[in-house]
Formats: sequence, structure tokens, C-alpha cells
Amino acid sequence: MLSQDTLHPITEAQRTAYARQLRAGFSALRFEPTLEAGFLKELDRDLEPRLTALALLLLLIWIGFCATDLVRVDAAALSPQQHPLWLELLLSRALVLGVLMALAVMAWTHTQTRHHRAWTWVGALVITLGATWGTSCYLRMGGSYMIEALILLVAGLFLPIGLTLRQTVPLALICLLTIVGTGLLLLDGVALKAYLTSCALMPPAAAMAAFGAYHREYAQRQQFLLRAELGWQANHDALTSLSNRRLFDERLDILARQSRRDGKALALLLVDVDHFKLYNDQYGHPAGDEALRAVAEVLQSVATRPLDLAARLGGEEMALLFYGADADAAQQLGHEALERLRRMALPHPSSNKGFLSMSLGGSLLRTEEDPEALYRRADRLLYEAKKGGRDRLAFAP
Repeated sequence: MLSQDTLHPITEAQRTAYARQLRAGFSALRFEPTLEAGFLKELDRDLEPRLTALALLLLLIWIGFCATDLVRVDAAALSPQQHPLWLELLLSRALVLGVLMALAVMAWTHTQTRHHRAWTWVGALVITLGATWGTSCYLRMGGSYMIEALILLVAGLFLPIGLTLRQTVPLALICLLTIVGTGLLLLDGVALKAYLTSCALMPPAAAMAAFGAYHREYAQRQQFLLRAELGWQANHDALTSLSNRRLFDERLDILARQSRRDGKALALLLVDVDHFKLYNDQYGHPAGDEALRAVAEVLQSVATRPLDLAARLGGEEMALLFYGADADAAQQLGHEALERLRRMALPHPSSNKGFLSMSLGGSLLRTEEDPEALYRRADRLLYEAKKGGRDRLAFAP
């Protein structure tokens, strides 16, 4: 069964929210709650393969670090005082290796998808702790090590790893504190001084990486809003905000197939505003536009269920689709729309009714019938409604 999101990608209220957010801006990289949830959902949509590739890449890099340790350090030549530090180095490498292997398996088998942000934090913190611990082991053994490699680690946190900038900044701060704290805890003397000197370069590096991450996320958010707004415009009528003919034809075809598959009724009501040309001639086109908006408001007010659709087909012609509505329900909704427009009592002296009215013709999709046949039958019934005096519904299952 097709999902509600597929059939109703953007509602009028959401569209207004997207446009409002674009106008208001989002320099703080934060939307209102509903839009924020939608943005994060879209952000996560293609994240799974990226996280899998990232987990495998980090695992390979860490295996390379472990192999480098075996080449750089001649365990047989170490002094008795250095042997415990060598074992400590191996332990730090093994700890991170085990965590990365677990994360790679989870990413590959999709078992971390629902909590990927939490696991991203765990992975980043474990790698930071293991890399810092390993660096301190080299320094305490009296060897040299590229402490600057930790700078790359901190900057790498701002890569697109599934976290927003608001989520990455506290993670980066915790990692920085972990790096500095581990050094203060395990090092002293000249080694500590050299270590802290290198650590002083980490905040500027993190700030530069964060600057790039800010603009990347800003662009992502802007594209999210623009895509939603343009998507809405492509499927809706600019004057009335109803669905346009393109979306109506698409939805009619989709719901007809779903109706046959699920054995549920599908009702189509075609709508025509009575004597609209005379209304335009008497009051002018701006007033005619307002009248069409009033009718559209009425139609939208009865098409409130998830799969209902109100559309403007062209000019003063509109339509209603009701999925899962039998003949009685469809007729009740049609009569309700007629009554709501009557209560508006928009003056129309050129009409025999004296007020703006509309005519409706409707029917139900029949077994093995194509959507075009349903449309033609509803159109014939609409003609009967207009011929029978207008301001009425002609319906035949």
C-alpha cells in the first residue's frame, strides 16, 4: 500500500511553513519543530550507506595504524621499563579495533540505523580516547609520534557523519577535553609540554572545520526548504492552492489501482461554478479570483482525510476525490460542500439563484473500470446537474 507521505508530500500548512522559514532565515541552523523533524528525516535518508562506508574506512585506517606499530617498534629491543608501555599501546589499539569492528558489523547489517547518532558519538569518543592513549604510550616510551595527527581527528568530526553542527560542537568539545585530559593524566615533563603545545592548535583547527560545516549545513537546509517549496508549486494551483490537474491525474490513477487492489471505494465529484463567466463580467476578474478562492476553500474543507484530494482542473472546473467513501458518504460530503457555499451567500445577481453556487456530478469507480471511464461518467452527471437547475449534486454509483 502506498504511504500517506507518498500521496500527500506537502500540505498547504507545511508549504506556508516552508515559505515562512525561508523568509525568516535560519542563521542559527534551527527550524521550527515540525520542519526540523522533516529535515532530520531527510538527512538520515541516504545516511546508511555513508555510515557503512565510513565505518569500514575507519576500520581499515586503524588496522593500518596497528600494522605501523608493529613495524616501528622492535618489541625485542625494548627495555623492561618499556614493555608495560608496549602492552598498554597494544591494549589501546585493540580496544579501538574491537569497537570499530562492532560498528562496522552493525552498519553493514543495519542494526544501528535507529540510533546512529548515539553510535556516532560512541565511535568518535572511543577513537579519540584510543588515539590519545596510544600517542601517550609512544611519548612515555621516549619515542616520537605525530601528535598533530590528533588535530586531523578533531577536524574530522565536522565531516558529514550524520550529525548536525549543533550536535557536533559538543562532541568536539568533549573530544578536545579528552585529548587534553589524557595528556595531563599520563604525561609529564618535556613530553607533556610538547603535547600541550600541539593541543593548542586543535581549537583553531576545529573552528575552521566548524566554519566549513556551518556553511555546508546552511546550504543543505536551504535546499531542503527550496525543494519542498518548488515541489509544492509544481503540484498545486497558484490561485486557489488546490492540487493542480497534473497531480489530480496522477492521484486518480494511483488511487484507482489502490482501490482495485484493496477492495475499497473511490468516489469522484466534478465541480463547476455556476454562471462564472457572468460573475466575471459583472464584478471583474479580481472578484472572480476571490470567488474561486472561496469555492476552493469550501472544497478543501470537506476533503480532510489523508487520501482525499481537492483539485482545480482549469478555469472554474474543480474536482474532489474521496478514497474509501461509499456512495452515501460521497453524496453526504458533496451536499455538505454545497451547503457551505450557500452559507457564504456571495451575491451573484446574474444567476437564477441570486448567489454564487456550484454544480457537482459524481460517481464511484466500478470493478475493472479505468479512471477515464469514471471521469467521463462524472462529467455526464455534472452536465445533468447543470441542466437540472444547478446548485445541486447529481450522483450515480
